[in-house]
Amino acid sequence: MASKSRIELQNWLAKIDVKGSTLDVGGSQNPIVKRVKSWDVQDYKIMDLEQPHECKQQPDLCADIQSYPAIYDLYKRDYIFDNIFCIEVAEYWTNPQMALENMARLLSDDGMLYISFHFMYGLHNPKGEDCLRYTKYGIIKLMENIGLEIIEIIPRTLSEEGRFYLEKFYRAEGMRLDYSYPETWTEGHLVKARKK
Repeated sequence: MASKSRIELQNWLAKIDVKGSTLDVGGSQNPIVKRVKSWDVQDYKIMDLEQPHECKQQPDLCADIQSYPAIYDLYKRDYIFDNIFCIEVAEYWTNPQMALENMARLLSDDGMLYISFHFMYGLHNPKGEDCLRYTKYGIIKLMENIGLEIIEIIPRTLSEEGRFYLEKFYRAEGMRLDYSYPETWTEGHLVKARKK
């Protein structure tokens, strides 16, 4: 059974028409090709680690998006893409600024970045690799810092039951939150951004 968060992600992707060259960062586990509304792409590449933790499709480009030397080599070879997808990858980064800068380098002028972020999600596999979570405002600041313009930012919302138990937990722990604040009840965000 898919989580509410996964269903929201799949519904978002299913509305996207993809045209032009496309890079799928971290896409070896679940390639983007059959997850979007339409696909008119002549040049599609998956970038992933040399040994992805799960692999349905081998990467075309073996590189860590956080590694400047690897990306610089690709950039020098004129790898520029009209679209970059980075789906369910950001929580594994230890250097999100560098990862996003590298994606911006690989985007064509007016190129589109489609990326998902978690704010609230339990630790998951691969063990020891799950590192970061992102608030809406952290995402906005990261994007601004590297010159990407956010076109849309969609909250991944908690179910009523999830919200009930989370609020119960927060209150039991004596956390002083603004319970009327909408971001308190999001699990993450789905972002479409454009290179300025």
